[in-house]
Amino acid sequence: MEKNNTFEIGLLMAGAVSAGAYTAGVVDYLFEALQHYEKVRDKFSREHPGETLHNVQIRVISGASAGGMTGAILLSSMMDETYQPMSGYNPSVITRSDIDRNIFYRCWVDATEGIDIRYLLDNDDISGKRPLKSLLNCRRIDSIADAALSHPRKLQRHDYIPERIDLFMSVFNLAGVPYSVGFQQSSEKYGMVNHSDMMHFVLDTNSGASFNSNEIPLDEDTSSILSGNWKILRQTTLATGAFPLALEPRYVPKNPESYSEWKWWIPQTDSTDICDNDGRCFALKKITPAWTNQDDSARYFLCVDGGVANNEPLEIARRTLAGKDRFNPRDKNEAHRAIIMVDPFPSEPEKDWQTGDINLVQLFSYLFGSLKEQARFKPDELEAAANPEIFSRFMIAPSRKGAPKGHEIASASLGAFGGFLSEKFREHDFQLGRKNCQRFLMKHFAIGIDNDLVKRNADWFRQNGSVIKRGEEEFVQVIPMVDLPDNRITQKIIPIPYDSITMQMDELNEIMKLIEKRIKKVIKKSYLIEKLIDDITKNIKPSPLKWFSRKVSNAGKKLIAGYICSKASDYIRNVIEKDLVKRRLL
Repeated sequence: MEKNNTFEIGLLMAGAVSAGAYTAGVVDYLFEALQHYEKVRDKFSREHPGETLHNVQIRVISGASAGGMTGAILLSSMMDETYQPMSGYNPSVITRSDIDRNIFYRCWVDATEGIDIRYLLDNDDISGKRPLKSLLNCRRIDSIADAALSHPRKLQRHDYIPERIDLFMSVFNLAGVPYSVGFQQSSEKYGMVNHSDMMHFVLDTNSGASFNSNEIPLDEDTSSILSGNWKILRQTTLATGAFPLALEPRYVPKNPESYSEWKWWIPQTDSTDICDNDGRCFALKKITPAWTNQDDSARYFLCVDGGVANNEPLEIARRTLAGKDRFNPRDKNEAHRAIIMVDPFPSEPEKDWQTGDINLVQLFSYLFGSLKEQARFKPDELEAAANPEIFSRFMIAPSRKGAPKGHEIASASLGAFGGFLSEKFREHDFQLGRKNCQRFLMKHFAIGIDNDLVKRNADWFRQNGSVIKRGEEEFVQVIPMVDLPDNRITQKIIPIPYDSITMQMDELNEIMKLIEKRIKKVIKKSYLIEKLIDDITKNIKPSPLKWFSRKVSNAGKKLIAGYICSKASDYIRNVIEKDLVKRRLL
């Protein structure tokens, strides 16, 4: 009965870089609302013996880049008895205890234990003969992942947490998965490589649960040690957020056989398959990869940011949520499952057309930016989320009164890296995420009042302010926002004033000093300069000459590094100042 009386959520979190602070705020408030509704349901059952309100559960989690990292944190919070939402969050009165109990805030906002530019610019990762793998120091990110997952992991028994949770994280597989397609009357085959990869983790507490080769099972573990598949989850969490060049790519183990379980929508002529209004038919079909020298052991694939090719992995979340039905009912009175898409950057500000000559650096910048935007171009998915007649797909995006398009969150600055510059920026975005989520749950996340999940208690919903009117139609909040005597879930969330988070020039000067030091270290460690020095000195036999040559080469390296550093830091400072001033953040 409880399963049939449950509204299931698939939570999709798009790539966000530093705007993960916004996504974290959204998820934190969603958790708070679900915890509160569990108390509302208990109160209702006590007052109405034998009756119950519908349940709401987060059944599927899917994400890319920062969204994928937040997805892993979300699963972790479901298994952490110490987790508490930032109820009534106010940065001026927040305590260390509040931060320690909230994994979202601790990872995405807190400058002491979470992500911050000062740690990304530290040089303790550049030492010895270890090769340079990223422009930024990733050691703090490693420690954040360890802290987020290394605690007693026991799935908490709450109404809003199901017995089985599917977690998807997209990664960009640099090696790729090979496929070949044959043609009629020809022995030749057309080869293709798919780099858009996905890791599928499953936590299932049902006894006797089985898993296919594409599913990576996670078990409950009361220790704080990461072992087995929890180590793979850690590596995947780091891989999905590994922004190319800026952050270190990661090796992720995966059995080649798992790709044989993947299904693709393939056009069909068989009229028994599901057809659209034009009579075109599609069916989900498996395609076996064209591996060479395949064995049964796991391979290690080098992966980077999942947002490179699949910034919003919606389809896999939607399909998993639908299960055997393949599609989720869309009608207001039939919907009982829905995808909620959290996207800090649903649209880019209108771009200026480039005219005239451009140099090679500009061309690379435009090309990389265009590839990123192309990965986000999914008008069919966004249109469905914005369609008021579709009740199986919703979207939460930044909204701030008076903000120009694309300037709603502070983390949008500097190509979404701006949030790393200041804890104040991340505090603002976290709180805005909580505020936007509250409004979404109160005003938009609803189903028809004649839906089987809610119609038998329609009068109760009306009496308790959970009914939304749109013209003559009535809708019921999927998560009824009903106040309790000791807890007002509808209490207005006060955003942090945007003009109060402005960065001071001395703060920027401090960061620029760190940037300059990092640039010098990176240049000195760069492969080209090291190779040049090695080529010069390797054939010198007498030790005194070799020593002298090395000294001269090192001096030359310092001069080169100093020159490049000066030019690069001037350019970087100009870019930072220009963008922060434009966004009224400096």
